[in-house]
Amino acid sequence: MPFAQVNDARMFYTDEGEGSPVLMVHGWSCDGSDWAWQIPALKAAGYRCITPDLRGHGRSSVPAGGYTPRQYAADLAGLIGQLGCGPVVAIGHSMGGATVVALAVEHPEVVRAVVPVDSAYGFESETAVTLPR
Repeated sequence: MPFAQVNDARMFYTDEGEGSPVLMVHGWSCDGSDWAWQIPALKAAGYRCITPDLRGHGRSSVPAGGYTPRQYAADLAGLIGQLGCGPVVAIGHSMGGATVVALAVEHPEVVRAVVPVDSAYGFESETAVTLPR
């Protein structure tokens, strides 16, 4: 099983296919397996599919802190660097959408395009306090 040490987290990821890299980022309380239905079609279309489990999710480690889109983005930038696969098309669902936007803003050199799906942007500040930080 592939793992990468990024920052203070041990990140699990899958890496399938060949061609232009697509990074698929799951939402809060999920893991990279959420993208299992999309991977066969993307691979058949000639894409390399990279699906990480963010820190604290799935098979990745659970560090004491760092549960923000900016830290997730820093972890992903580290993974992309280790894999030598950037720039990527970064697709993110829900919290993963906020994370891929943060990745593009904070680490533009590793992102070719961003596709936020049902992203977590636009909620009231009262709701934000209930989300993990």
